[in-house]
Amino acid sequence: IIIGIYILVILLIGVVSKLKKKKDSTEDHFLAGRSLGFLVLPFTTWASVTSGYTLLGVPGDAFRIGYNSLMWIPALLFHYLCSILVFPKLYRLGKIHSFITPTDYIQYRYKSRLHSICCTLCLLVPSIMYILGQCKAMGEFIAGLTNGSVHPFWGAAFLGTIMLIYETLGGMRSVAWTDVVQGLIMLLGYIFLCFLITTEFNGISTIALRIREINPALTAVPDITQQLSWGSYIVSVSTSSLWPHVMQRAFASSDEKRLRTSIAIVTYAPFISIMPCVLIGLISVTLFNSDSVRSDQVFTLLMRLLLSKGGFYYWIVSVLMAATVASIMSTADSILMGISSLICLNVVKAHFWKNITEKKNIIVSKITSVVVLAISVTATNFFHLDLKDMLIVQMGILMQAAPSFYLGLYLTTPVLTSFALITGLIIGNLASIVIVILFKKPFGVDAGIYGLGLNLLTVLIICFITWARGDTKNDDQAIPLAPLFNVEDQKETYGPSAETHIQSVIGGIENKKEDVAKEISLEEENNELIQDEKIGNENSSQRVESNEVIDYPKNIKLDLNERHPGKFIVCWLLIPLHSSLFTENQVLKTPSFSVFLSGHLFLW
Repeated sequence: IIIGIYILVILLIGVVSKLKKKKDSTEDHFLAGRSLGFLVLPFTTWASVTSGYTLLGVPGDAFRIGYNSLMWIPALLFHYLCSILVFPKLYRLGKIHSFITPTDYIQYRYKSRLHSICCTLCLLVPSIMYILGQCKAMGEFIAGLTNGSVHPFWGAAFLGTIMLIYETLGGMRSVAWTDVVQGLIMLLGYIFLCFLITTEFNGISTIALRIREINPALTAVPDITQQLSWGSYIVSVSTSSLWPHVMQRAFASSDEKRLRTSIAIVTYAPFISIMPCVLIGLISVTLFNSDSVRSDQVFTLLMRLLLSKGGFYYWIVSVLMAATVASIMSTADSILMGISSLICLNVVKAHFWKNITEKKNIIVSKITSVVVLAISVTATNFFHLDLKDMLIVQMGILMQAAPSFYLGLYLTTPVLTSFALITGLIIGNLASIVIVILFKKPFGVDAGIYGLGLNLLTVLIICFITWARGDTKNDDQAIPLAPLFNVEDQKETYGPSAETHIQSVIGGIENKKEDVAKEISLEEENNELIQDEKIGNENSSQRVESNEVIDYPKNIKLDLNERHPGKFIVCWLLIPLHSSLFTENQVLKTPSFSVFLSGHLFLW
């Protein structure tokens, strides 16, 4: 009943979003007209990251590796850290230059068609793999819920059809508002999970003692290989801020302040969503035999066990089932929107149909969504896909595009060329593939991390060679990192007169340049007419002074009262990864939560 009501509500949202559409434009379809505000933005940001793996994969991880599955919490925290470093800058640029996809920024920053193609592939291939995983999760969840009476293919096809209906009706506006509903259901589901843990299973302490009796290895302090695995996984997940459907939230925000606040709010999401799912996996260790149960089945098996108790548990399990469906669909619809935008704008329009109208572009995007989803649902019926392995592979590909975005946003040096970044990207991907085939996961570190290291090393070497040869662009051709002025930040300092102040500063700079040019022209005339040595020496001195004035910074940067990223880095260094989480007599030490809380207060 609850799942049925949920499906009706999200279909109704699709219809309402269709009626609220002001015009059929690509900006309205893919970014909801850049109108996502404070109510919608936090939920859609959280829901687009909280995938089917959260409720189906994380409990399976905890079932297999015990407390080590807690690595998901710092991994997602670092994801939001990278978001706060990248999204505000992308928002400013996107607002001015009308970016819709992440590759639009790459084309603007580097002016290289080949670079745009390479980055599009690095974003598109992992996204297609991601949607395959979500379709698999949808199918297996429905099959497990019905005890195998519904085939996974038909379960994925049913939920996929629902998703296509509301997405094609309202575009990003439908996706964002359904994310609000899905986020509320997930939040309610996680609250119920905490209730079950404390009442039905007698709390964390009891669960921990029983696990130590059954399999002490699951509660052991991680060895060096496991710690390296933690570190590599944190780096991998931190680059997930580059997912096209995640970066689209930055472009779709109504203003920068709401974007920053939304990211700050969702930094609490890992504690709300990951911890209960880890505990579900740990509870399953005490209930099921690990030799006869697959790790990806433990959540549905536990739900069926609780469902058999009847009464109030029926409604709790129903909410949890609806939360699972919501978590899968909230990510799948966002990924589908990201894939269709990349294919339509950065493939079809950019390379094959340059004069396509916006109305036809939207039609192509809807057809693309249908085709991609149909192929994904069909593929899950013929191939066995492990969600964890797929996640590692797709993150390994995605992170190779990180230097193009992170370095491009924070460095203006002309030695950072497209050739260096493209070469590093190709070498990084090739190295990742070779390492996966030959060594799988050497020393517990994901292959993508080795590839990223070679990627950055290649970029560094080529940039150094370019600098040593002096083969750089003219400084006047350098692309600015971000808009010169952030009016919102200036208003904090200058109030209502911020825009007037900005224009006066820019006007003063231009006038100064004109005055200096006139001075130089007069000095050159004087040097030709006056032959006296004394006067010549004076002119020479004046020329030096003029040169000092004219040597004005090409990329002028004023104090814009901008938030410095260093405070966030210090904040996350406070997170205790090992010793405070693993103790002899208890699962979690109270001081660790104090550190987490103080870190978040510092972030705010």
